[in-house]
Amino acid sequence: MRIRSVISHSAQAVLEGALISFIVVGLIAGSAFAARGGGGGRTASGVSISVPNGVFGGTTTATVTGGSGEWAHIICMQNGQTALLSWEPTDSTGHASFQLGPTSSWTSGSASCTGQAGHYDNRSRWQTDASTTFSVSG
Repeated sequence: MRIRSVISHSAQAVLEGALISFIVVGLIAGSAFAARGGGGGRTASGVSISVPNGVFGGTTTATVTGGSGEWAHIICMQNGQTALLSWEPTDSTGHASFQLGPTSSWTSGSASCTGQAGHYDNRSRWQTDASTTFSVSG
């Protein structure tokens, strides 16, 4: 009986060690894949964006070329604070229109903005393919 108990305990210890090893390897491999990021095989090669300067309270239209299914994203900053964040899908001609305020945090004045062309990867994470800057006068 004693021998059977020792063998059973040893087998369980070996299985537990193997399970821990698989978990550690899985965590390391998962971290490596996560750090690499994912773009669903898409690259920024050939994608560009242009956004003309605008006026507070007006609109501006981003133009994205070189990609299909791209989105346009704008970020406007005023006095070091985020004044506007907006994402819009591009239409069949590669255009997306944005309202340049007002927002709850941007009631007047000028802002410095960044326009990005990009897409959402297979994990719904934003991937920037191209970027530009533009200004909003106020």
